Amino acid sequence: MTIFKTLLVSLLFVYETFAYTNNIKLNKKQEFPRKHITYVNLNRGNFLRLFSVIPFIPIKYIIKPAFAEVTKDKTIEELRKEALNIIDIIEVQKNTINLPSLKADDRSANANDTNDTNDISYNVDTKTKIKIDGVLSNIMNDFKKYGTIDPVKSISNLQKYCSTTNIIKHKNTRGLTASFQDGKYALLLGKFINYEIVNYEKNIDNDSDDKNNIYYAVDMKVSAEYKTMLQNSIQFNDMYYPSKRDNNNLCYIIYRWSFKKYEDANLYLEGCFLIPPPPPQ
Repeated sequence: MTIFKTLLVSLLFVYETFAYTNNIKLNKKQEFPRKHITYVNLNRGNFLRLFSVIPFIPIKYIIKPAFAEVTKDKTIEELRKEALNIIDIIEVQKNTINLPSLKADDRSANANDTNDTNDISYNVDTKTKIKIDGVLSNIMNDFKKYGTIDPVKSISNLQKYCSTTNIIKHKNTRGLTASFQDGKYALLLGKFINYEIVNYEKNIDNDSDDKNNIYYAVDMKVSAEYKTMLQNSIQFNDMYYPSKRDNNNLCYIIYRWSFKKYEDANLYLEGCFLIPPPPPQ
């Protein structure tokens, strides 16, 4: 349709031009004919006769439908090349900054912890580290909040995270609370100042027939005043002393929490014990 419109407008323009020329000739003075010039006598009637010739002109010389298709195909081809160039640039940039692809994300989401990306500081994967941090954060925050005012509640919360093979899972909560208060775990019952996880270690028991043979040892530094340590059954050789003493005489001990991964993919506490500093040499 665009070609027809263009042709029609062009013919109308030529027609109006000749009409305007004839009007000018009427107003011009009569001149003597020039023998060496041959005039073309083309008036409106002659011009309109041009339309009668159009049906005899082959349609391929008036309309070239292939032209539009070629242009369109060429445009699509150019766009395709530009799109491919953009994709190549994105892939190069992605590889440069080491971004994971969509398929890699799907694989990592469905894989177990042995295929997950390991934490750069420890030999445990990031997903497992987050789980461990969540469990210990809940336990320690509950100890800090209720350890002195309602220790039974804190011990009950601890039991929820213990595995069925952990002996304290099935102990009487009040009796277990009394054992904590009289032993080296009394410091956990709200007596500490702060805590910090300092190490994660993944261990595999290859000699075990149990398919759940993956364990995680997590070392936690628990700080308190020197006097508070002694009041809660912590001995001299259990404590780590700072290289420079401050006014608070803060010391710390290290508890090692042991986790095991079970069929439901959750981590449960197998135990916790004190790690004393190595003997001086």
